[in-house]
Amino acid sequence: MIEQTNLITDGIELITKGGPVMMILFLVSVVTLAIILVKLYQFWRAGLGKTAFVAPVIDALHRGEHEPVLMALRNEPHPVARVMECAISTAANPRLSAEDRDAGDVDQGACLAGVGKVICCGEVRVGGEEAVE
Repeated sequence: MIEQTNLITDGIELITKGGPVMMILFLVSVVTLAIILVKLYQFWRAGLGKTAFVAPVIDALHRGEHEPVLMALRNEPHPVARVMECAISTAANPRLSAEDRDAGDVDQGACLAGVGKVICCGEVRVGGEEAVE
């Protein structure tokens, strides 16, 4: 307990000796730590680490099941699902020519609300496997 008290006292003494510059650095450090903790909590709440839906989607694409995949992706709140939905709907859009899909610069405003031009790829590669159109 005495060592911990000395550590706190030494820290306060160091900040005091540093003057106003050290106080500013200390306050900025506290604010930065608070922002980092809030962002980590937001990412945890959003479930950004949960990508278990990706493998079944790719398997269904290999079987040619585009519509069920799109429906499943629309129900998934993950941002990766939005990108996959955009790529799949672009690749399956009968109004686009092969040249338009290969160019990659497709207006996907309806697919990704609030985003104008999105660079979408015409194929999805998984590891060393063949591309899924």
